[in-house]
Amino acid sequence: MDHDRQVPEGACFIYDIFFDISIMNKEIDFREVLRRWAIGEVGSKEFGFAGFEECRNRLKSNQFTDTDLEVYLCRRQFPIMTIAQLNAKWLLKPISYVMQKFSEIIVIKDEGWKEKTNGSHLLIDAVKRSIDNPDKNSREYQILENIDKLDIDDFTGITFIYYKKAKRFITAEGHSRLMALYNYLVVEQKKLDIDIEMAVGITDNKWIFDPLLN
Repeated sequence: MDHDRQVPEGACFIYDIFFDISIMNKEIDFREVLRRWAIGEVGSKEFGFAGFEECRNRLKSNQFTDTDLEVYLCRRQFPIMTIAQLNAKWLLKPISYVMQKFSEIIVIKDEGWKEKTNGSHLLIDAVKRSIDNPDKNSREYQILENIDKLDIDDFTGITFIYYKKAKRFITAEGHSRLMALYNYLVVEQKKLDIDIEMAVGITDNKWIFDPLLN
C-alpha cells in the first residue's frame, strides 16, 4: 500500500457489470450461510484450526454436520445467534455487485472498526485511512500483499446484513478481506481469476450489531 495510491473519484469496478440476473438473486438458506462462513473461518489466521484443509474439504462435501458448524464457528456463536433471529432472506451476490455498493457498506458495531473509519462507520473510510496511513501489520495489508496466493475458499465467508428500512448494508463478516479486495480490484484496477460470491441477508428487523441504530 503506497502513499501515492488513492481511492478514485467515482471509482468503477473493471468487471463486466452486465451480470446474469439469476446469479444476482441466487437464494440460499441459513445453514448454507453458516457453511460458507465456516469455510473461511477454519483457515483464518486468528481462529484457524490445525489441519484446516481437511476441515474445509469436509465442509465442501455433503458429510459435514451441524456439530461441525458449531465447532468451526465456536468463536462466533453470539453474533451468529443474533443473525439467526433476524429471519432474513439470504441471497448470494457476485463481487461486482458488492464493489459497486461499497460506498454504502458500513462496519459492524465495534470500537476498533469505528476508529478505523474515523467515526463514520463506512468501510470505504477505513480503506482511505489504510491508504493514507498504511499499517504493514494489519490484516487487510497482509491479505492484499498475498492476495494472489489465496483461493476462493478464503473469501467464501464474507457476509452482510441488509436492513431494508434504513437501506444499508452492514458487514457481518469479512471486513479486512473486503478492504483488500476493494484495494486490489478498484484502487489498483487489477483482476482476480476467481468468481467470488458473498452472502447477503435481507431483513426488516433491526440487528443488535448495527452501529447506526437509534
